[in-house]
Amino acid sequence: MISSKEVFAKRREGAIDEAYKMALELMAAPQADDWDRKAFAWCLIDLIKRDVKDGQLENLPHYRSQLESIAVDPADDVLSKGVRHALSLCNPFGQQISEAKGFSRSGQHAQAAAIYRKVWMNGAANQEIQTSFGWELYRYTKALIAGENFSVGEVKRNLSDYLKLEIEKPSLLHSCILQLAVKLAGQDKLKMLAFSRQWNLQYLREEDYERYRAEDGRELPSLAEKVIQQAGKEAAATDDADGQVYMLSFIDSAIGRFPDNVFLKLNKAKLLLALGRFDESLAFGVAVTKVKSNDYWAWGLLGDIVAQKDQDAALGCYCKALICPAEDKFTGKIRLKVAERMLEVNDHAAAKHEVEAIIRAKDAEGYKIPEAVASIAAQDWFAGVQAKPSNLDYYRLHAKAAEALLFNDLPWIDACLGETFVLPGRENKPKRKVFLKTGSIPSEVSIPESKVARMNPVAGDAVRVKGEFDANQRFNLFVLERRAGASSLLKFAYGLSDFAV
Repeated sequence: MISSKEVFAKRREGAIDEAYKMALELMAAPQADDWDRKAFAWCLIDLIKRDVKDGQLENLPHYRSQLESIAVDPADDVLSKGVRHALSLCNPFGQQISEAKGFSRSGQHAQAAAIYRKVWMNGAANQEIQTSFGWELYRYTKALIAGENFSVGEVKRNLSDYLKLEIEKPSLLHSCILQLAVKLAGQDKLKMLAFSRQWNLQYLREEDYERYRAEDGRELPSLAEKVIQQAGKEAAATDDADGQVYMLSFIDSAIGRFPDNVFLKLNKAKLLLALGRFDESLAFGVAVTKVKSNDYWAWGLLGDIVAQKDQDAALGCYCKALICPAEDKFTGKIRLKVAERMLEVNDHAAAKHEVEAIIRAKDAEGYKIPEAVASIAAQDWFAGVQAKPSNLDYYRLHAKAAEALLFNDLPWIDACLGETFVLPGRENKPKRKVFLKTGSIPSEVSIPESKVARMNPVAGDAVRVKGEFDANQRFNLFVLERRAGASSLLKFAYGLSDFAV
């Protein structure tokens, strides 16, 4: 009676055909066991590999059918891998697939991807082969992006091919491809909204929501956070209502996970505004501007929102934006809106100041002058009017409406400025102590020095502020102004006198 041991012995001798015949006899017996099936499987694997190498392909369909009929123990990793490899060789393009795997092992991913692409385009790639193709596309594309002056067209072709593959989702490979898309979108070489919809954000893994921790201890956004933020920003800037609705649900989910990410709330406010949901948009716009009250773009957003119903409040927001620290190259759109309001009341000198600021900034950056700006500069009155040297008083006058809109419900808090200080490693961002009258003992908080720099402060100056503490008990300052008639509170600030003035 033949045994599986004898079959394995014949294989080791190199007598593959004889071993195969013996294995067939074993399989025909009613008492065939697991070892008999393993022996038969290994014989078939040997025959397939030999015939493919010799170019003798006529028996491959028969061998493949026999191999597929064997119930292989999935716990036997070595045999399972051998079966998968042999079955792939039975593919009409089996030899090419074998070559592709060889290229992959040697790190030649472009060559491997090219072979897999031919197999795939001929309709001869099952899910396993398509997955291998997907990994090669990822590795090849990653290498391309890491280089200088890479072909954007080639990268996009690789990503486009990947999105057409039938592979497991969600999966590590699927998330790796998304990481490449994030890099490209960050370089303005890919539209994340269109890509993410094809990729399908429903396939984000739980791991994709995990934030990164940098070597210096800083917490960096997660993959999902970055994708949703990029795609949400694009959606808000388009007229694609379907894309806006698609992104809104994912932004809601991300805000729930990352309530500290103000830019997600910013994008939600813009999306709601684009969808005509004014009241909801205003609520998020106010929340964003409270957190970013020293940033021009936050006030610009709030202005765009309230402009739907209150043009005076919108002007106030735009003026408040121009009081915030910002380079002129960033504020052109806001200045144009302010200039247009000035022209409505024939305040030509003030309007010319805004228009000239826009033109100077565009010229300095080498950018084309916007058509609306050029149109104003071409009007008859423009050349004959002397521009105001500054519109700061105008900004301050109208900004009060914006502050009232945002902070009217907050009480004024009497306060005193303390000394400036810096944190190690952040010497370029000085901070200032502020002592708040919140009870019998003042509360000490700190704010960026940039928020008070324009008033040339000194320690002990008496001021009043509007602000609130966040969930982490950090004080967010919204408005600060001097207290008229108040005496120096320097001694009180250091606990040496009463607060009352």
